[in-house]
Amino acid sequence: MPEFRFYHLMGYRLDQALPALLEKAIARDMRAVVTARSVERLQLLDNALWEYQADSFLAHGQDGDDFPSLHPIWLSCAGNNPNNANLLMITDGVAPPDMASFMLCCDLFDGRDDHAVAAARERWRQCRDAGHNLSYWQQDDSGRWLLKAEYKPEDSL
Repeated sequence: MPEFRFYHLMGYRLDQALPALLEKAIARDMRAVVTARSVERLQLLDNALWEYQADSFLAHGQDGDDFPSLHPIWLSCAGNNPNNANLLMITDGVAPPDMASFMLCCDLFDGRDDHAVAAARERWRQCRDAGHNLSYWQQDDSGRWLLKAEYKPEDSL
């Protein structure tokens, strides 16, 4: 059963915050799938992973590319796991129907969008009711992540 982390974006936009989170995951030898609501959104994220630093990029592929198993990061609207990832990065609230193959699911949502915040709260409730370990991280103005809340099912007994 995967662990869920909720990332409340406050200081940075998704395309600014996602590369740094993925960079940390890759440094820990994780493989990732990043979901998005549209091909246009995938293109924005694709550009962000190529351009986030002038002297480097994050190797990745996306729906329609060949050889998904060779890519440590896969961008998808389909929500499948073609690169055998253990990390799922959920954007736009788009989660695949089956998340059992992932050990960690990170839900990133825009704190400046009231609808996105309300939807993330509902996803938190659903994950809590399903018995997942949860943590809630909020971004400060400098882009640092601060742990604000945790839930472990065994704590509620």
